[in-house]
Amino acid sequence: MDPQFGTAVPPSSNGVQASPTVASSSTANANQSRPTEVQLEFADQYAELAARLLAGYTSCEFADFQLQFNHADGQQSHYSLHALVVSRAPLLLQLLRGLMSSQPRPPMPILPLSSPDTAVTAGALSLLLAALYSPDVLTHVDSINAPDFLATAVYFGLTRFADLAYQFCEESVRKAKTADEIAGWVAYIDRDGVTPQHQQASGSNGDSRASTPLQGMMNGGLPMPGSPASPAAARGGNLNGVAGGGGGPPPASYEGRLLAVLLDRILRLPSETGAFVSSSPTTTTAGPAAQAQLVEVLKPLPFDIFKRVIEDSRFEVPSDMDRFNFAKKVVAARKQHHLSTATSSPPGTPRSNTSGGGLAEFEEAVVMQFGSAGSSAVTVLRKPRKPTLWKVSNAM
Repeated sequence: MDPQFGTAVPPSSNGVQASPTVASSSTANANQSRPTEVQLEFADQYAELAARLLAGYTSCEFADFQLQFNHADGQQSHYSLHALVVSRAPLLLQLLRGLMSSQPRPPMPILPLSSPDTAVTAGALSLLLAALYSPDVLTHVDSINAPDFLATAVYFGLTRFADLAYQFCEESVRKAKTADEIAGWVAYIDRDGVTPQHQQASGSNGDSRASTPLQGMMNGGLPMPGSPASPAAARGGNLNGVAGGGGGPPPASYEGRLLAVLLDRILRLPSETGAFVSSSPTTTTAGPAAQAQLVEVLKPLPFDIFKRVIEDSRFEVPSDMDRFNFAKKVVAARKQHHLSTATSSPPGTPRSNTSGGGLAEFEEAVVMQFGSAGSSAVTVLRKPRKPTLWKVSNAM
């Protein structure tokens, strides 16, 4: 049996069968790293059992309840499931205890669930439920479906599944180069309906927009790479409510960790692409073309990410004047981009939902600040746009 979800206790010497107990986290970790001789001896039978369980899932044999899931896009999924198997998911365990204890119980109880998270898709849900029956299904998780699988695993409180998907997501973010790739990850991180950490495995579907990573950045709460609360420091957490260590703040959400990785990725682009490397008569560089690509990457980003990138010293630019001129170029491109986006948006679309966070109501500006001893720094500001005033004349 998987140590994370429980350990069966053998019969006592007096012939009385003891009740199964849940293994402690320390015991579970020890058993997980050192398979027993019995486990190794009967490994083929464990594999056969997993295959039989998966066959029961796909054929709906001996199912004892139905899951009815309403997705954010309006699609509805139906599954005939086995409570003993899928109760490995903390959320389902909590809800099934109440469902199965209700009286009178119908022959096939129905468990309704819904999620406002747009990444909890029907495909990811089917894959996750099948993985509860057989670990072999996890080989189908890849870089393409990992984001949706991550969101679905977090919703059901399955930390180990979420950790597996997060590894694929982080690897993809670290390889992102194009404007479309980076914009896609920004959209995923700041999507609607993300399951807040304090609501995971509780079944609550409350509004989560106030706790998104980009909101945290606006409030100055986003950890940067290398800080104590960065992704590397957060990996010891457990989303099932089990502490990953001593006291201190709760671990960052998976979206928050991905945002920190994404920021680090964007900050490395100038040095990797040679965007600001000066050319000489004997050498040719990709400077102008690489700078144009950087502009394409930065122009659709939300203002808070754009500001953080431009003002960070790890965004390698030869001088403050070069940084100032480049930032002005990006601001001009962002203005044109957001105006065209607002024009092409369907009627009734809130301006705040357009790329960049409602630039129609704001003006962005770049400022060079000079300090003592000749020091300087580049700052990006945003202020409300002044309304257009019209003068009324009484002249006939």
